[in-house]
Amino acid sequence: MILVTGAGGTVGTEVVKGLQAAGAQFRAGVVQLVKSSVWGAESESFTFARIHRPVEKEIAASGIAYTILRPNGYMQNLSTFYGETIRGQG
Repeated sequence: MILVTGAGGTVGTEVVKGLQAAGAQFRAGVVQLVKSSVWGAESESFTFARIHRPVEKEIAASGIAYTILRPNGYMQNLSTFYGETIRGQG
């Protein structure tokens, strides 16, 4: 069984499509974060490590075979994050 975490993201969506096309058995995991703010707070901090690392530890302790991939950058995200700069500066 394959677990796809971040199945609703840019890459995860494509992974799910590929697994469906291949007829593979898998589960799709999605974490929906709600943006919020707290009056009086000087800052809000969030790191994905706070969510992912505890899950990774549970997987490691389970005794089942696993592989954890931590990709951190994709070419298709360039247009999302740098599109305005690229258009403005060439």
